[in-house]
Amino acid sequence: AQGLQENMDASSIHELIYQVKDELDLQPSDVFFAIYTSILGKSRGPRAGFFLASLDCEFVKDRLAHASKA
Repeated sequence: AQGLQENMDASSIHELIYQVKDELDLQPSDVFFAIYTSILGKSRGPRAGFFLASLDCEFVKDRLAHASKA
């Protein structure tokens, strides 16, 4: 969530997701599961980059920060 910034486009968000995945040595499925459960409360969802770009940046940051503490 730290790298997420206002007005990032879907492609930039997608790249950020994969950068974080690599830095934390996580499987893509685990990263996307965490995103969808923290935002939607479901294990699956729409394409993450486009979905997150459509939401308020601060809302997304808050949800991801809250989920990371759980």
